[in-house]
Amino acid sequence: MGLKGRLYQALRLFQAGLLGLVLFAGSAYPLPAPDTPAPDLSKVDPAWHGLLRRLRADKLYGPDVEQWFAGLDAGYSERPMGIKTRQLFRQRFIPEYFPWFRKPQPQRPFYPGVVTSDNILKCRLFLEQHAALFQKVEEAYHVPREILTALLMVETRLGDFMGTEKAFWSLACMSAANSPEWVRGYLPDLPLNAERDKWLREFLESRSSRAYAELKALIVYCRVHEHNPLELRGSIYGAIGLCQFMPSNIAAYAVDGDKDGRIDLFSLADALPSAANFLKVHGWRKDSPPSGWPGLLRRYNNSDIYVNTVLALAEAAAAPVADPVATPVAPPVAQSARAGAQQPDQAGQAGKPDQAGRAGQKPAGAAEAVGKRASGQGG
Repeated sequence: MGLKGRLYQALRLFQAGLLGLVLFAGSAYPLPAPDTPAPDLSKVDPAWHGLLRRLRADKLYGPDVEQWFAGLDAGYSERPMGIKTRQLFRQRFIPEYFPWFRKPQPQRPFYPGVVTSDNILKCRLFLEQHAALFQKVEEAYHVPREILTALLMVETRLGDFMGTEKAFWSLACMSAANSPEWVRGYLPDLPLNAERDKWLREFLESRSSRAYAELKALIVYCRVHEHNPLELRGSIYGAIGLCQFMPSNIAAYAVDGDKDGRIDLFSLADALPSAANFLKVHGWRKDSPPSGWPGLLRRYNNSDIYVNTVLALAEAAAAPVADPVATPVAPPVAQSARAGAQQPDQAGQAGKPDQAGRAGQKPAGAAEAVGKRASGQGG
């Protein structure tokens, strides 16, 4: 691992530790102190025993946590951590599996199957249906409603698809998988040697620590806002809700939009202002020039193809419902900050740090078109 890689890993471990201080010292979410009896391990899959002991040591264990683990309808699986481990190992050490990772390739302008006439019409209808809420959020956070609609379309198809996994289970699996022994099923055909084994162990330790920080944040969120984590569907990596927040982002950015005393990211009334607040906190202002929008959107997902897709949908959604729907023209091919860098193929989670940085271009006219509407200059 080079110096840059070691510095990045150290930063992520520091952030994971800082998250624990912020969330669990009581500054973000004051928690009732749960009773911490020794876990009744007889009720729980043996794979979770070590994790329960860690949660107890971190003062997060309680009868509710024990019930959640006992109530999981699936035990430990190598899949959440194994998929990512195998993918990144091959990219790093077996370039013939990913020739496009090493060699510059033409970049697709948008995510496949997202910038379509059907989705554009759905965005327009969504804007019309929720006009009052969008007006309120736009006035408070200054993020154009078309941008927010396009973002939700890319993340969760406007709430129609919010993941197939239980976020609690996914994060528990990744938290437990802190060494190669936990992902053996994904390793047999990987050519290991001393250097690669060292990378593998460091990678799993780092990813497991980050997942554990997210699991703790999810537990806090569910306790404070009275959610059953076994009912929260999410991505395989633990992002939840219409806006696909990682749990650690909830305390910092999520908003109780409907003022009912709890944050529910599966409710548009909370998810929409939460996404807008995330962008506002990261620099979106009323007078933010359209030329700066791509950089702000990269704080949500640091990927050119993500930004291009959101801006293209936003441009097309700015037209009235009755107007003809035309698929946006493809933007110029984005130029990567480093030749041949991998471009993610799926929408990511808010603030997700895994995507490689890009210096891409926005779809021509997209930000300008929405900017005119937002400033009152458009029709």
